[in-house]
Amino acid sequence: MLFSRKKEVEKGLVDIAFDEAVKMLQMGQQMFALVTNALVETSVDEDIAKISAIDKEINKLHRNVRKKIFEHLSISGGQDLFSSLVLLSVVNDLERIGDYNKNIADIVEMIPKKLDLGEYDKPLKKLYRSEE
Repeated sequence: MLFSRKKEVEKGLVDIAFDEAVKMLQMGQQMFALVTNALVETSVDEDIAKISAIDKEINKLHRNVRKKIFEHLSISGGQDLFSSLVLLSVVNDLERIGDYNKNIADIVEMIPKKLDLGEYDKPLKKLYRSEE
């Protein structure tokens, strides 16, 4: 514990918080890919469980980032105030993106069979496959 604390002080709490925010963004992207796959192709129980696990990890990172930013602001006396507040706002949005993906996954889970997209089925699948 002491070693990790020393590492945080050396690198800077804001820098570590920023790295964790980037990780949250990457995890949100991964969640979106899983949710999109569940919508366009077929919903897989493992994917739904993975989405839920990623959402929990994003929530944990959100709390960690907020803690680090508030700790930095209390120690530094408001140094980097603007960038810290911007980072807090960004991680709140990233946490919401995780929640939205989880909510879509919950809806996909409620659909008894593959979603019928009618005339939009082919264009959506074409768009989805071009993203891969």
